[in-house]
Amino acid sequence: AMSDLMQDVKAKIVQLADESLTTQMRDTYEDDLESMVGQLRNFVSRAEYNSISLIGTGAADISVVRGVDGTALTIRSQTLETALGTFSTAAVALASAASAQGALSAGGVWQTFFDDIGTSLGELGADNRSIEMQLTFNQAVSDAVSEGLGALVDSDLAKESAKLQALQTKQQLGIQSLSIANAAPNVLLGLFR
Repeated sequence: AMSDLMQDVKAKIVQLADESLTTQMRDTYEDDLESMVGQLRNFVSRAEYNSISLIGTGAADISVVRGVDGTALTIRSQTLETALGTFSTAAVALASAASAQGALSAGGVWQTFFDDIGTSLGELGADNRSIEMQLTFNQAVSDAVSEGLGALVDSDLAKESAKLQALQTKQQLGIQSLSIANAAPNVLLGLFR
């Protein structure tokens, strides 16, 4: 959102760089610019989750657990609040076309802050990609472990099933042996009749 709004800020500074502006038009553009800078401050101050900000006041690097071995992945904090303070002070002081033109030039206040935002977004994006790749890897490991455990369980179930069938067969053979053994005395008695 900050990167998108910076394009609008640039357009407003370009309008302020016009030397043919009337005082009333310049005042209107300056008010618009001040409102946009206020919105940038709002973005920075509200960019937090669970009371943690990576770009606001007191931002600090955050380490997150990477895997089961306890290694950490560090998400780098950014110093946009300080850079925004410098930019907003200079941006609201663009009282002349020359100062607005200077803000847009290489090394000017707009270009410097825009570069800071680009660098910060690049670092946050790289850290975000690292997290996404780690999540994908962790999910693949989890799936492999689950699949391996499933294969072991299936293997154990097949082994136990075979043991159960063998025991049932032994039991049936034992019952048939007893049945044959009990039938033998009856055959002998039948001979004596």
